[in-house]
Order: sequence, then structure tokens, then C-alpha cells
Amino acid sequence: LLRACAPSQKKMGPRTWAGGLFLGLVGLIFVVYIAATRSAPLRDRSIVAIRSVRTGKYLAYSPEDGLLRLTANTSSSKAAQFRLIALTAGTAELLRPKEVVHKTTTRLGCACSGVSDWHGFGRYCHNWESEHHRPWCYVAETCKHAKHERKQHKHQACSSEEGYIGPDGWKAAEGCPCSGYESIHGFGAYCKGWEFAGQTPWCYTDDSCATAVGDMPGSKFHDCVSNTSSPPPPPPSP
Repeated sequence: LLRACAPSQKKMGPRTWAGGLFLGLVGLIFVVYIAATRSAPLRDRSIVAIRSVRTGKYLAYSPEDGLLRLTANTSSSKAAQFRLIALTAGTAELLRPKEVVHKTTTRLGCACSGVSDWHGFGRYCHNWESEHHRPWCYVAETCKHAKHERKQHKHQACSSEEGYIGPDGWKAAEGCPCSGYESIHGFGAYCKGWEFAGQTPWCYTDDSCATAVGDMPGSKFHDCVSNTSSPPPPPPSP
């Protein structure tokens, strides 16, 4: 019988075991690295079970969440049986951890501070919340135009993409100058139709603007106005 020994120095829960061994799961194939016993050498595609010496439980796959836990009582349980797959040298190399170099400078030239918030977000340029967000990172308090907004530290967008192209010939409304502040998406620093094609250009403005929209100080915005006698119409939606 093949056994996987749990460390005795520190108590480890099932999720800790799952985290360490789950790195070997690629797609629907389990890749388990274990040592062969003297009496029963292992062969490619052999069916094996892994038992903890400390608890006597077998490592089992949970179909509910895809994690591995020490929960099976016998090796005959289907969830506790794994098939060994022989890897080529090329495949083994692909599974080795690779060093990833992340961008650490915002589009306005501020260096990412390397600080993470309670969600683990912000230490380098990345679209942390979702694929629909623009890359951003936390920056130093001295970074120009960076603001806290609702985040734990000052932050700034990293991408040079600037949303949808708004029509030319627009300026900030009188008494409501653009503040230069930009959202986490990089929107709002000046007059532009940021969010969708055909949108009336707008920008973030100072809190002193009496007709600005928004409740949060520093994040109020206002529609821009035409600076020509015959303003061009907004472009049609695609």
C-alpha cells in the first residue's frame, strides 16, 4: 500500500493538504508524484491510493468543489483512487513554476508601491477585480492625480487605453473645470465619451461645482459643453 506521510510538527487540516497536492491537477488528469515501494514498483497508468500515516485517512477528490481532502476511509472508494500518468521530459518542464515579470509603472509614470490590500489586490499592474477592469496598482501618496476613492491606498491606472473615443470640440462647463482625476478604469481626467460610443463627453470636476453629479468628495462629475458654434453630433453607436 502506498502512503503519503503528513508532517508531524504542525497540525494540518484537509484544505492544507488539498492546496499542496492540488497543484498537480491539470485539467481532469491527476498527476501524483510518489515513491515506489520495494515490493510493488509502480507503472504508468497504475491505480493508486494515498493514505496518511498520521490519520489513517485516504486522500479523496471532492466533486462538489474540485479539492482534495483526507476524508476517505478505504482505498476502495472511487474518489480515493488516482491513475499515475508518466510524463515526458517536455511536459514535466511545462509544469515547473515560471517566473512572471509584472508591469510596475502606471501610465502616468508612478511606480507601483508593492502594497496589497485585504483582498490581495494592488501590488503591481493588473486588472484585479475582473477581466473588464483596466489594470491598476497602488502607488505612493506623492503620485500626482492618484486618489484613494474607496480603496485602502492611493491607486492609478496602468493601461494607456482610454475608453471610447468621444467627439472633438468639447470643453469643461463654466465653473466646473476638469480636475484631472481618473477612475480605476482611467476614465474622467478630461472631456471624453469614456464609457460607450455616442456618450456625451464628461469629466470629473471639483467639489465646488454646484451642478456636479455624485456624492463622494473628489469623484463628482459633469457633462462637458461644446466650444464651437455648431457642435459635432456624438458618433453613432456601432
